[in-house]
Amino acid sequence: MSEPSALRECVILLAEDDPIIGSLLQDLLEDAGATVIGPFPSLRQAEAALAFGMPAMALLDVNLVDGDVFPLAKRLQECAIPYVLFSASDPALVPDSLKPRRFLAKPASSRDILAAVTDMLGRA
Repeated sequence: MSEPSALRECVILLAEDDPIIGSLLQDLLEDAGATVIGPFPSLRQAEAALAFGMPAMALLDVNLVDGDVFPLAKRLQECAIPYVLFSASDPALVPDSLKPRRFLAKPASSRDILAAVTDMLGRA
């Protein structure tokens, strides 16, 4: 797979509670040139990671082990950090204040995941 230039050396925060999916997403993003922080299975861990610096963007599962990711998405949005919500959850459950961001339904192809991430970076 060719490396999208938008991901080269891009720092991406990854919040995903399924260890297999998290590992696959991490590999996919790193193979595309990104530096991945995570995957974090919990909201608490993902929020704690922000204390060490803001990522260029985030790929977030909606349902984490300790609740939904919406507080983290809101914080990222307040800091003008783009994110993609990647989930099998119903997109209608996303609060209206977060809907301008991208929602990608699971399952999705590697190509679709990289396209969504690249698209959100391009909008930043």
